[in-house]
Amino acid sequence: MRNSLKMLIPAFLAQAFCGCGIGAVLTHYVRPPLLRGDQAYQPRPISQDSLHHTANYVSGFIGSREESLTGEITSFGGLNYSRGHVMKHLNISYGGSAFFGNFYTNKIDQANPNYFKRKTFSAFQAASGINTFVSSRYTDFRLIGLNVSYTKESGDFAALRKQVLTAGDFYTIPGTSIFSAALSTEVAQRSRKSGNQQYAIRLGIATSFKKYPYQGTAAAPADRFFERSATMFGSAYVQWNKIYFVLQQSGVSRIDAGFRF
Repeated sequence: MRNSLKMLIPAFLAQAFCGCGIGAVLTHYVRPPLLRGDQAYQPRPISQDSLHHTANYVSGFIGSREESLTGEITSFGGLNYSRGHVMKHLNISYGGSAFFGNFYTNKIDQANPNYFKRKTFSAFQAASGINTFVSSRYTDFRLIGLNVSYTKESGDFAALRKQVLTAGDFYTIPGTSIFSAALSTEVAQRSRKSGNQQYAIRLGIATSFKKYPYQGTAAAPADRFFERSATMFGSAYVQWNKIYFVLQQSGVSRIDAGFRF
């Protein structure tokens, strides 16, 4: 009996430590860089701005996301153009963005045939939105908003996610297209002294039109699926004269600085 225990205990400990090592070191999860973070704020004129019911907005932006479980980082920058219109109790917007970014990791062993520390990506996004609103003095209450967005990704990071589909130590979401929709509500206000000073706060919830499951040579854990997962988001908009700033938080954090004309 003692001999049996002496053999079983080391075997059990070896299995436990090996299992932890495999889970912590050899299993990697990679997903599209903008998944659950593709809904961006599009400014629109405020209804009390009677001279400018149509406006163009051009901005540059930077953003990032850190994976909560691994500490891996996605960072990006880009350019955005959108156009907004306001009518009686209705406003609309549409535009496009170009993204350029990097995915960084230090979790992959150098002996791994798929080893890397940085992969680049680029993406183009087309988006549009519509809001109903009611006004009270200097404030628009944009009660119900519908926003749709389509994002197409390319680059080294997209190629990697397809390359590691058959690797035994990766789970990956190889898709490069994201099509999503969002419902939002917003409050926009102009200064009493000047229509060139405007502020807005928006809150909403977004979801994709399809499932984005992790794929690999083994079935991914059930909690690693993104099955039309809903994502909360928030935005804050500030405009002084022709210059504006937007702070955004969803699956990614982002800041825009731009010019209205």
